[in-house]
Amino acid sequence: MVGEVRSGRGGLGLEAAIPCAGSERQRQVAVVREEMEDEYLQKAVRLRVQGRWTMWKDFNQRVISWKSLFYADTKLERFCIGSTFNTLASPSNLKRWGMAVSGNCSLCDAENCTIAHVLSGCAVGLGQGRYRYRHDSVLREICHHLAAFINNLSDSGSAERRGIRFVREGAKGARTRTPSNGILHGGKNWVFLSDLGKRLVFPRHVFVTDLRPDVVIYSNHDKVVIMVELTCPCEENFDARHEEKLTKYDELKEGCVDQGWRVHLFAVEVGARGYTAQTLSSCLKVLGLPGKLLRRCLTEVGNASLRASFWVWMLREKNEWS
Repeated sequence: MVGEVRSGRGGLGLEAAIPCAGSERQRQVAVVREEMEDEYLQKAVRLRVQGRWTMWKDFNQRVISWKSLFYADTKLERFCIGSTFNTLASPSNLKRWGMAVSGNCSLCDAENCTIAHVLSGCAVGLGQGRYRYRHDSVLREICHHLAAFINNLSDSGSAERRGIRFVREGAKGARTRTPSNGILHGGKNWVFLSDLGKRLVFPRHVFVTDLRPDVVIYSNHDKVVIMVELTCPCEENFDARHEEKLTKYDELKEGCVDQGWRVHLFAVEVGARGYTAQTLSSCLKVLGLPGKLLRRCLTEVGNASLRASFWVWMLREKNEWS
C-alpha cells in the first residue's frame, strides 16, 4: 500500500492516519540485503584468486546501475569486471587453466604475468610510456574539473562585487547557496599549473626546485600554494604509492614553508582498474568542490583510467606502443 491508511468512519483529514507497512517493509528489505552482502563478502574472502579484491583498502566503489550499464560501453564494463575478479585471459591465468604452456609476459618475459603486471608492473611497458598514457589521461580529467571550478569561483566573485541586489516588497529573492569552506574559497587570484606534457616549471618565486608536482595552484595575494601529486597504480598498491609520494615532496613542502608560504600537499591515487582512492575524494572535498561536482569528477576520472587501461590490456602482446 502507498501512502497512509485511514481508519474509522470520519471524513478525510478528520482522524489521525495510521502509517502503512511500507516503512517496515523497507526496513526488513534493508536488513535482508545487508545479510546477503555479508554472505557474499564472506564467500569472496575464501576465494584465493577471484577474491583478491577484498584485500583492497581505502577505495571508492564504482556505481553500477541499470542506467549506467545501458549507456556504458559494454567492452569497458566487461573489462572492469574481469580485471576486478581476475577472470581475464592473462598469461598466468591461461597457464593455470591449461590453455598455455608458458605464463611469461610477452614484452619483458617476466614469469607469472598477471593482470596487475600487465596494467602496472611491466618494465617494458613503463619504458614505452604505456602507463604514462594512462597517467596523463587521468590528470587531464582532474585538471579539467579543477580549472573549471576555479574559473567559476572567479566569475562568482566578480558577480558578487557588482553590487547589492534589491528585492521588491512582496517578491521572493533569488535563492542563495550556502558558501563552502574549501581551501580554494579562501583565496584570491589563483594561478593554475599542470604537468601535462612534462611542461610544468615550479614557480621560482615560491621555491627553486627541479621537482614537478602534477598540479600546482598558488595565490600570490594570500601566499598559499597547493600541490597535488597523482599516481595510477593497481588498487592493491594504494597505500605504498601514497607514502612514497608524500616522502618525495616533504623537502619541497618544508622549503616553501620556510619562504613564508602556507602549503597544502595532496598525494592522490586512481587505480588501473578504474577505482578511485579515497585520498582523491578527500582532496577534492578539502579544496572545496561541492558534492555533485565531486561525484562527477570521481566518475569521469575513474572512467578515464579504465579506458586507458583497456588499451594497455588490448596491446599487451604488441611490441610497439602507439
